[in-house]
Amino acid sequence: MKKFLPLILIGAFLIILLTVVFFIAKGTKGGNATPTPEDANVPDLPQAEWPVLSLTPTSNPTVKGSDGHWLDFKVQKFECDWRRLNGL
Repeated sequence: MKKFLPLILIGAFLIILLTVVFFIAKGTKGGNATPTPEDANVPDLPQAEWPVLSLTPTSNPTVKGSDGHWLDFKVQKFECDWRRLNGL
C-alpha cells in the first residue's frame, strides 16, 4: 500500500485540478450576459408625494429590560392616486 500512495495522491490531485478548471471554464463562458431590468414599469413619484416613514426607539413596558430596543414604525401622508399609477 505504501508504494501506491504517491500514485493515489497524484491521481487525487489531478482529479481536483481538473474539476476546478472545469468549473472555472464553465463560469467564464456565460459571464457576458447583461441582466434585464425586472422593474421597468415602476412609476416615478415626485418627492412631495412620498410617504413619511419613521422608526422611533421606545421601551416596551411588558418586556423587562427593553430600554430603547423596540421600534415604533409609523407611516404618514400615504396618499396615492391608483388610476395614475395603473396608467389609466
